[in-house]
Amino acid sequence: GNGCPSLILAQSAMILRFSAPSYLNGSKICIRRMAQRDRQLSSESQTLQEVINRSDLRSRFDRYGKILGIGSLDDWYKVGKSKLKAAGAPASLYQAKGGIKQTLQIAYPEHRWELWKFSRPQWTLEAQRQFLEHLAANEFNIQSLDGWYKLKAGDVVSKGGSGLLQAHGGSLIAALQAVYPDHEWQEWRFKQIPSLLWQDPKNITRFFDWLATELRISKLDDWYQTHPSSLSEGKVLSALQRFFDGSLISALTAAYPSHKWQH
Repeated sequence: GNGCPSLILAQSAMILRFSAPSYLNGSKICIRRMAQRDRQLSSESQTLQEVINRSDLRSRFDRYGKILGIGSLDDWYKVGKSKLKAAGAPASLYQAKGGIKQTLQIAYPEHRWELWKFSRPQWTLEAQRQFLEHLAANEFNIQSLDGWYKLKAGDVVSKGGSGLLQAHGGSLIAALQAVYPDHEWQEWRFKQIPSLLWQDPKNITRFFDWLATELRISKLDDWYQTHPSSLSEGKVLSALQRFFDGSLISALTAAYPSHKWQH
């Protein structure tokens, strides 16, 4: 159907009239066409198999959904492996990699599944992102990522996020950094400042660079004229000063060691 066999026969019959390179080039073109067609057929076959698998899964979920009293797709969030097994459902619905969550996504790809709503959710990064977006929009009225600074880990736990935080050692900051790695998080702006934050000199420098921008401080010596107690960031500065035995200059020295500070 692609003309390759006739091309080869014609070239074979006229081999004395054509140079070897011409004959070989024609064969290469034929081989490339056949390979492209094979890849196309393979792709079409895989796509068809995916449709068949999806249709089969969907029909099975529909069947056992009726047995379990499933009225809408969101009702599946409350169904686990044990309930499906008790209903006589085949293991293919719940024992695949990723469990029932994975097979439901394959069977109903048009539905927006909120992975964190499943019983015993696996807190993948996608599930964590969905859950945090849900909290931001429906629980805490957070309009931008910086809105998370006003919250504590306990606020997330109170809304069902203990499993998410456990995946990050109980730290809300660590969870947000993992889910939104492209955002420049300023840890000192959270209500709960990590106890180890100031042990890294880079964090001290980051903090003072940020605060200098906020206060429009253009030269390091301008810090001598700054009174931390009068700043809205005084609480953070106080915590930082405690780390340096109450000395702002010691903290600044740690942040900018090459500057000659007058103690």
